[in-house]
Amino acid sequence: MKVDWSRGMMLKRLWRFIGAGIIAPSSLVMVLGCLLLTACDSNPAPAASTPTSVAMPATAPPIAPTATTVALLPTSAPALTNTITPSLSPTTTPCPPIAPPPTLTPAPTPSDYAPGTPQAGLPLATLHILTACRNVSLKAQIASTGPQREQGLMGRTAMAQDEGMLFDFGRPDSADTFWMKNTPNPLSIAFISGDLYVVTLDEMAAFDDQSFHVSKAPYQYAVEANAGFFTRNGVQVGDKVEIVKQ
Repeated sequence: MKVDWSRGMMLKRLWRFIGAGIIAPSSLVMVLGCLLLTACDSNPAPAASTPTSVAMPATAPPIAPTATTVALLPTSAPALTNTITPSLSPTTTPCPPIAPPPTLTPAPTPSDYAPGTPQAGLPLATLHILTACRNVSLKAQIASTGPQREQGLMGRTAMAQDEGMLFDFGRPDSADTFWMKNTPNPLSIAFISGDLYVVTLDEMAAFDDQSFHVSKAPYQYAVEANAGFFTRNGVQVGDKVEIVKQ
């Protein structure tokens, strides 16, 4: 009798033997292992493949460019400009234009006018007026006593552009008035409060002893300078003042 040892027939018979109780299920693993070994031995080893030689080009062909275009960096950086765009609006008030000195009509020279002798030997101070866009400096004599304030700049015929006189009344509620009796130079005057802010500005004509100049607010200091000094330098009411005594 010819025995069919094909793997399919063997598996069918194996299941029959297990169903009839001839082969115990515990022996199934051993039998399957034998079948696998038999299958492996029955398959011939593949023939060794003959290596195929591939001719390589002597030099690699150039890589074709892709469709993506890459912009090359410039060989030299562009020149920088001095233009800066501010990110915020300026917070300081623009500098007011420098105005020309006001035109003052001098009063007639009194018939009894005597030039007299300008005050000398008074203490000195430097005033710094902090305007919206500049620091205005003025060198001044200090008149702090009654007689000194009463004479003021009487008899002074010439004064440098950055010179003047500081009147110190010693109290923040002064209301004294000023006039230009026997004063040959036209003057500007600034009234300054006790906490050092400009409260009033005014112009005074030479020899005008009929006009009285008064502050619009209580003050402690008054500064006389050449006519138009405060206007030319952009000084305004509300500017802060610093007094540095020497």
